[in-house]
Amino acid sequence: MTEADFEAGTFLSSSESVPVDDLNQAVHAVLCEALHLPEASLSIDPETPLLGALPELDSMGVVLVLTGLEARFNVHFADDDLDAEAFSSLGALTRFVAERID
Repeated sequence: MTEADFEAGTFLSSSESVPVDDLNQAVHAVLCEALHLPEASLSIDPETPLLGALPELDSMGVVLVLTGLEARFNVHFADDDLDAEAFSSLGALTRFVAERID
């Protein structure tokens, strides 16, 4: 997946085009489930801030979210890939996931 594909609103997954909005909604659902937040309590807007804005997203919260994302999308996140930027906003987290989906 290229940045242009993501910005255009789609990315390729196993030879099929998936709308970024669909992925954003799925990441939002995993985030809310892992942190035990009602889905309506967290905006689905890609610019929604996460790290530093959600008290639930502490170090254990990050682990729970990563575990949930790995299970939901059948991906693996290497320790070297993890940084605060990936959790800066819902859009950044969605992009982080999209880059690892085969």
